[in-house]
Amino acid sequence: MTQELNRTAPGLFHTDVVKYWQQRYDGGDTYWLRKEATAMLVKHYNKLNPEGKAQNMLLPLCGKSVDLDWLSSQGVPLVVGVDCLLAVLREVSVRSGQSWIQTQVSESGSDFQLLERSDGKMKLYSGDMLRFSTEIAGTFDAMWERGSLIILPPTDINKYAELLKSLLNPGGRILLESIEFDKDAIDPATDYMPFPPFPYFPKDIRLLFEPECTVEYLDKSACKWKYGKETHLVIYLITKKNM
Repeated sequence: MTQELNRTAPGLFHTDVVKYWQQRYDGGDTYWLRKEATAMLVKHYNKLNPEGKAQNMLLPLCGKSVDLDWLSSQGVPLVVGVDCLLAVLREVSVRSGQSWIQTQVSESGSDFQLLERSDGKMKLYSGDMLRFSTEIAGTFDAMWERGSLIILPPTDINKYAELLKSLLNPGGRILLESIEFDKDAIDPATDYMPFPPFPYFPKDIRLLFEPECTVEYLDKSACKWKYGKETHLVIYLITKKNM
């Protein structure tokens, strides 16, 4: 039985998450966006998808990441993205230069708008990530989780981790990018920032994904956070056990 990671966030960034992220996009406050595929994804892709056997791959809270296009270009048969902002996902469809079909998917009391590329190789779901389920899109061989965990309200992370594990096939892999604040900038035992991104440390990641999965540290890179705090981006490989 997975233990819960207890975090609270007084004065959380916004009670209306959709409105919050829409404001970020509208205001151009999207420093996380890249014009090229994320370097750590490219570097560790072979660990995420050894021998290219993954038949499908999920990108939770994908926004309009170009990683969607890059993974499709690597030959992944089906790339699936989920985000709360339909307008942002439509930008991905326009960028592709291909034709898409939009439909509504209602399962288990959840409503999602689905944008499906005409060749069937990419699907984009707009809705509440925490209400996504196997009934909506099945299960996945692999996931690229870039910075999604660290932007969710901390009170939702246990539910989110359980969701990812439920969506992952036995033997499936998650390449996860987390963030660590420099120890001089934040005390991980007591001092959590009341807005994203939120820092997570190895013990946190293990607590969220073990014992159903193994957690392997892969890589770390120093970077400058937009607020001037020194941070490290940390990459983990999470593999679901064949239980």
